[in-house]
Amino acid sequence: MVRRIEIDDDGLRMIRFGRVRAFAWSAITSVETVRVRQRAFLTISAGEEFLIIAYMYAGFDRLLSSVLKR
Repeated sequence: MVRRIEIDDDGLRMIRFGRVRAFAWSAITSVETVRVRQRAFLTISAGEEFLIIAYMYAGFDRLLSSVLKR
C-alpha cells in the first residue's frame, strides 16, 4: 500500500511514498473539516506542522470520528 493512515493510542501517522509524518495526540492543536464543492478534507494541525487528508482515503468517515473522539 502506497498511502495509508494509522491511528493508535499514541497518535496518528500518515505514511505516503515511504515518508512518515507522525503526530502525537497531545501535540494536535486543531482539527478542521473543509468542504470544497463535492470534496471533503480534514486538516490536522500541531503547531506549525499540519496534515491535509482528503475524503478519498479508505475509511475516511471512521478516521474522522476516531480523531474527533480524541
